[in-house]
Amino acid sequence: MVDLRKVEQIHTVLGCNPDYRMDLHDHADHTMLLFPMWGTFKVASDGRKAHLWTMERQVLIVPAGVTHATMATTSQQRHVAIYLQADFGTYLARKDAAGALPTHSGVRQLSQDASHLLAVLGRNLGTRASDGTGRFAGLAEIIVRECLANSATTEGAPMAMGHGRQLAEAVIGQLSQDPGAELDLDSLARRNGVSRRHLTRLVREHTGHSVAELQLGLRLEEARRLLLGTPLSVQMIALEVGFESASSFTRAFRRRFDCTPRDIRMARRAQN
Repeated sequence: MVDLRKVEQIHTVLGCNPDYRMDLHDHADHTMLLFPMWGTFKVASDGRKAHLWTMERQVLIVPAGVTHATMATTSQQRHVAIYLQADFGTYLARKDAAGALPTHSGVRQLSQDASHLLAVLGRNLGTRASDGTGRFAGLAEIIVRECLANSATTEGAPMAMGHGRQLAEAVIGQLSQDPGAELDLDSLARRNGVSRRHLTRLVREHTGHSVAELQLGLRLEEARRLLLGTPLSVQMIALEVGFESASSFTRAFRRRFDCTPRDIRMARRAQN
């Protein structure tokens, strides 16, 4: 049975301007987990000389009593913040849960399960300023435990990654949401709070590919998934993943996988 008292407060903050900021403060008795749903946040914490950056599919964890300042660096932002009571670590230990509350601020990647659950929580919160009734505390606890368990498997690794690597991973995640969409580098840069030039440079530096090359790879991976898992025609799949014609799709697919889309389909039928 979930102890709803252990997740004291959950709230969603919505904003549409770049002025969201919380100056230096601390949460004396609570550990804070901040999950960006949209946008990028810059955080000064623990007297660090370098800032922490947190983006979609990541969580910023700030232990109780740690002074920090947070600001949005994008023109739109939405995030969920979960505050944990001081004895939540003891509660986890009693339930034999993996992971523990950290003692230093840092940024961690979310697992696919945690990202999915966070999206559910965000939809349920809607436009509420906070979940004052604790209605969604059980869901919040599952998300927290998933985050801590996931990070426990990489014990000893630094929690915070460099901004460039974070940015590259955020861009890949954003492109993955709709690989077939038209690539708009200016919008992608604004979404991540950087200039277009800065975005393209860091993505290539940390992945070895341009943004367009990353999107092409994601489109072709999605196309292969559709070829293997759906009855859609090659023409329909080509259009679905953003190609203008089946012929251009087939050429790109052959270069990537050394076979044609029809070869994939025939191999699947032979297996069945």
